[in-house]
Amino acid sequence: MIRTRVLNIAAVLLCLHAIFYTVGLYNYFNFYMSGTVYRASFFGFLLIVLYLAKEREDERTGQIKKKAAGWADYFFLLIGIVPVGYYVFFNHRLLDEFTKGSASTLSIVMFLLLVASIFEGARRLIGWVMPILAALFILQFTYGSYFPGILNQANFGLKYTVSKLFTGTQGIWGMPLDVASTVVMVFIIFSQMLIITGGGKFFIDLAIALMGRFRGGPAQSAVLASAFFGSLSGSPTANVVGTGVITIPLMKKIGYRPEFAGGIEAVASNGGQIMPPVMGSVIFLMADFTGIGYAAIVVAAILPALLYYIAAAAQIDLEAAKQKLKAVDPAEIPKLSAVLKDGWHFFIPFIALVVMMVYFQMSPSMSAIISMVILFLVTLHRKEQRITPRKLYQVLAESGKMMPIVGVSVAVAGITIACISSAGLGFKISSLLVDLSGGSFLFLLLLAALASFIMGLGLSVTPAYIMLAILVAPTMVQFGATELSAHLFAVYWGIASFITPPVAMASFVAAGIAKADPMKTAMVSMRLGIATYVVPFIFIYHPDLLLGQGNNASGMLYFLFACFAVYAFAVASVGYLFRHVALWERAVWGVISILLIIPEIISSVVGLAAFAAMMFYMYKTRKSSISVEDETAVAGSLKTGG
Repeated sequence: MIRTRVLNIAAVLLCLHAIFYTVGLYNYFNFYMSGTVYRASFFGFLLIVLYLAKEREDERTGQIKKKAAGWADYFFLLIGIVPVGYYVFFNHRLLDEFTKGSASTLSIVMFLLLVASIFEGARRLIGWVMPILAALFILQFTYGSYFPGILNQANFGLKYTVSKLFTGTQGIWGMPLDVASTVVMVFIIFSQMLIITGGGKFFIDLAIALMGRFRGGPAQSAVLASAFFGSLSGSPTANVVGTGVITIPLMKKIGYRPEFAGGIEAVASNGGQIMPPVMGSVIFLMADFTGIGYAAIVVAAILPALLYYIAAAAQIDLEAAKQKLKAVDPAEIPKLSAVLKDGWHFFIPFIALVVMMVYFQMSPSMSAIISMVILFLVTLHRKEQRITPRKLYQVLAESGKMMPIVGVSVAVAGITIACISSAGLGFKISSLLVDLSGGSFLFLLLLAALASFIMGLGLSVTPAYIMLAILVAPTMVQFGATELSAHLFAVYWGIASFITPPVAMASFVAAGIAKADPMKTAMVSMRLGIATYVVPFIFIYHPDLLLGQGNNASGMLYFLFACFAVYAFAVASVGYLFRHVALWERAVWGVISILLIIPEIISSVVGLAAFAAMMFYMYKTRKSSISVEDETAVAGSLKTGG
């Protein structure tokens, strides 16, 4: 009982600490706190929450794991909290060690203790991959002469390593923790406030009210709801659980196969990580890595994200037509007018959030705090939505408990970034990838995609992006890709692992809800989420697709061609347009989709003409029958999800 109370209090203080620092309340009371001292003290609260938690949600699987209190919890908390206190109280002296590039013996001991605590926390929450990589980079940075090949370098020594990673403003206390302790923390609080006031339910109900009456309505509702909710949640698996428990049963009820219903939800939820304006918090890290403003990234990411969802929606619609599925029973669809009457005011804080960040160029964290105040005010008129002191305490406690997985991830990433950048290892890795590509940009992109996919295996979105941003994106930029397109490429391929076997965690969680075969669900997810794999290549070769980064008119024109391309692929994939599509017709539609995405105007025009011709042909022959061989093929594809 005492442990639970301390845990909740620490979680609340963690959130309040972030809010007070962001709004400048400490300075108002003449209590000046440097950025590194704030981040260290924030991390101290975070360690308390991490090691006192009796249960946690595994972000990779969405499962709640319980554990009993043990001596290991208190031991790793102790060896973590003591070095944090040491850094906070002796910060000025430690900054001198950082300037000199030589840490004291006591600082070395404190660093080793803190790293042990961080690595253990990371192991518990995100697995072994990041801690092992970070440990290897620390060893390579310190004793580089003992490593082979491109890892070989002069020894920096332990004193210099500790000064870079612990006593100064880099390493553990660097940019990733800065973003997480301010922007990410505040947005987590905002999303929890939205959920507890009923805003999350409102947007799901709104999606069902808007799309439920159409063919394949529940599936389209899942796409719409997950696009919104997933952008805030920061976790594809959490999004699947949050929206899938409502949308998947509805999809199955109107006739979607269980694996198809699960696949739809997995793809829709995964897309939240690339959907502006929040993009699961990745966008804020991207702004720091690239130096490109938040508003510019939001605008640039819109068209690729729309393509992702258009590709999924087109396949969903054609699948519904193919299976002759009906809309949801009108009695089960909430009335749009009633939904809007109950929750229209939830739009206000979101409009305010976007306006403040994009138009007034306010910081994301301050914009989110003001939006929280607005959300508090607009819900006062309804008793069931009103944020009472009890609800506020619950919001802060739950928000604080969600932070450790992000906090330890960025702390480990900060160590890795400092080692790679200080040793010049990033340039060596980039050069190696360029050499392996043999001078072929396409082959380099394929290597980058493979590397991004592998690094994304088993990692949550935030740490996966951080690793890719420092190891993969610079290589593409060196080869000629624009800075923003390279980072977005890494994000798209980094999240691909959530719907792609062998990991496919979003798909497997959705399969559990749908009571479907996990591997079949993952295969359907791959097909529905084809844009995850293709769209990154499109905006690399045609960066105008990223609005504001080139010729916007050209970007909009290419977006139009790309919309036709993904629809052509949907026809080829599902095998239906007005009627069942013969095998040779599916092949033609596949060729048309390729012609439309090639970044050449001639091929696009030819593809568009072929698209129109095939559309006319399919309509005119909509009542014709197909051959026995093709019927057999179609029947086979129905069984396998094709």
